[in-house]
Amino acid sequence: MTIVSQDVKVRDIQGQIADHLTFPLMEETELGRALWLSHRLMTEKILIILDGVWERLDLEAVGIPLHENGKRCCILLATRNQEVCTLMNCQSTIELSMLNEDEGWTCSSNVHKQTMILQRT
Repeated sequence: MTIVSQDVKVRDIQGQIADHLTFPLMEETELGRALWLSHRLMTEKILIILDGVWERLDLEAVGIPLHENGKRCCILLATRNQEVCTLMNCQSTIELSMLNEDEGWTCSSNVHKQTMILQRT
């Protein structure tokens, strides 16, 4: 999962994705990092979760391939603003109500366990 936040920093998003894929980004420029990240993401089947998206995010500037990857890279976008989904041409949207504290902890725990299982396989 990658946290986007209100103060969008493409370099930070790139770094978070690379960290989850356990490979270093040595390139100095955002464009160089985006090209390397895009190349890497096209070689694997992967789900990228972008959490806390407050405005339209240029996925190609980050390095997330959109069309040429044969649907190997799926993106789950979490936002509180329906307009963000419209601006980013989301294929489908699912409206969720807010979880209470116990439900939130249970959900986080389950996601963490699933992530650990996926990383081991």
